[in-house]
Amino acid sequence: MADPWKQQLEYYVINGGKAATKSATAVALMYQAQGEPWSKTDNLAFQPGEADAIRKLFTNPNRDEARANGVRIGGKKYFVTSFESGSRSLYGMQGPNGCVIVTTNSSIIVAICEPPIDQKLCIAAVEGFADYLMKLNY
Repeated sequence: MADPWKQQLEYYVINGGKAATKSATAVALMYQAQGEPWSKTDNLAFQPGEADAIRKLFTNPNRDEARANGVRIGGKKYFVTSFESGSRSLYGMQGPNGCVIVTTNSSIIVAICEPPIDQKLCIAAVEGFADYLMKLNY
């Protein structure tokens, strides 16, 4: 059976709502309460503890610690470039690669972008999908 959330992730985040435009390389949608993905693209594999560590960044935020230690996704460490107090969003970089993490009422969206995808496109797609989910009370 097809995963309807995976289809949404691929359309809105990977393709930015357009068939010809790539906005992300990989993406996952996680439960905010549990820190476990309920849907993700096949090319994103969290290492043990990574998803829960991301959840904890937003449920018990220590922005200074996040900036000092970075965030790990798929075994790669991303340096936090933006994670402001009261923000629903965290942005990070690892060389030319970027990550975008955004929370909604009950979920966390985690996206990775690699060249030639510009992180600004990824941010716009993920933030837009987060707004869409919030309208649906997710």
